[in-house]
Amino acid sequence: MPVKFSVLIPVYNVERYLKECVDSVLNQSYPAYEIILIDDGSTDGSGRICEEYTQRDGRIKVYHQENQGLLMARRSAVKKAKGDYYIFLDSDDYWDNDLLQTVNKTIEETGCDIVIFKFRKLFKNRSLEQAAVFEDGSVFDSQNKEKLFKKIIGSSALNNFVCKAVRRSIPDNTDYITYCTIKHCEDLIQSLPLLYGAEKIIYIDKAMYNYRVNSQSITNSRNIHMFDDFTAARGLVLEYARKMNICSAENLDLFYGYYRRRVLKYIEMITTADVPKGERYGVYEKIKQTPLYIDSLKFNGFSFTLNEKIISLLFEKDAIYFLTFYIKAANILRKARALIKKEREL
Repeated sequence: MPVKFSVLIPVYNVERYLKECVDSVLNQSYPAYEIILIDDGSTDGSGRICEEYTQRDGRIKVYHQENQGLLMARRSAVKKAKGDYYIFLDSDDYWDNDLLQTVNKTIEETGCDIVIFKFRKLFKNRSLEQAAVFEDGSVFDSQNKEKLFKKIIGSSALNNFVCKAVRRSIPDNTDYITYCTIKHCEDLIQSLPLLYGAEKIIYIDKAMYNYRVNSQSITNSRNIHMFDDFTAARGLVLEYARKMNICSAENLDLFYGYYRRRVLKYIEMITTADVPKGERYGVYEKIKQTPLYIDSLKFNGFSFTLNEKIISLLFEKDAIYFLTFYIKAANILRKARALIKKEREL
């Protein structure tokens, strides 16, 4: 049977979860697939587990490389894919058994280039399904693709690369070496050229991807460079909006409003993080000198919460002492309220 899907799995130090991940593909009800494992310089037993799977099933191939990070490991996987479509799966996550069957049915019925589906987050004691972004079966093509891109412009709802099945022939001439150091927002960076180049995109309102919320995950680590990564990704969103000629006043308000909110959230995060004061102040200065942030101050077509207004005002007035005091006090108050609520529920 010809290979319809290439399942691309970057692997880095995930021996605890890797078997569940790969088994979730082997248990698929649809069989026409290959699995490509990219061992990105793992130092635990992950590489050995990958090799064991290649002995079990001829559809599985493993490639070992020096550590290059998630983005470049994914690009290596794409180059090795043979299927008509490819889908990424992070090595500490897993699929529902009918994912490929459902995606294939959608492709066969519509002839689409990309299928977008939903995920569910798995916490220690509960799970949370992603909210619907569009109606089930929504179709996006040259006539209405702006509607899809508006969601990208004003939210993160469609960022996730692992929830997209992509026709391998969609052109993508992006020089990803430019983004090789990025650890956050790389999903969005890789999604943009494909969503732009696809002639038909289908959204299905079904959660089939299980995302493990894990502080040690290769896609969940946090660092001081998050602002740089986020700004690079959002700058690329603006580039694609211009290429599509959809930079209306409404869309720019959406874009800059979302950008400002996320920057203010980042200011909150970096203020309470264990970061030396001098380094933190350097980040504050970098934000104020960033062209995208400066441009965002010109747009007022969006509303802030009271908390966002206070943080924005103190930040713009360089009242860093009061900014720090306010954010830390508000953080303590939120934790106290959450504790009181939990005790009442008990």
